[in-house]
Amino acid sequence: MPACSVEAVLGAPDVGAVYSHYRGENLPDTGFLNNTLRDAFKIPIDKIAEFVDIFYDTLASTRNLTQDA
Repeated sequence: MPACSVEAVLGAPDVGAVYSHYRGENLPDTGFLNNTLRDAFKIPIDKIAEFVDIFYDTLASTRNLTQDA
C-alpha cells in the first residue's frame, strides 16, 4: 500500500472515525477492538476482519509517511 497522509485517513469514512477515536492510544486487544467496531462504529460483523486488515495497513502506511518526513 502506498504511503498516505493523515488528512487522507481522517477523510475516509469509518477508517477516519476509528483512527480519531484511538489516536495517541494503544489499540485494544482484538476482541475488544472487534466489539467496539461493531457496537460504536456499526461495522457489520461479517466485514470486521476485512476492516481490521485495511485499518492496520492504513496505520502502517501513515506511520511510514510520518517516519520518512
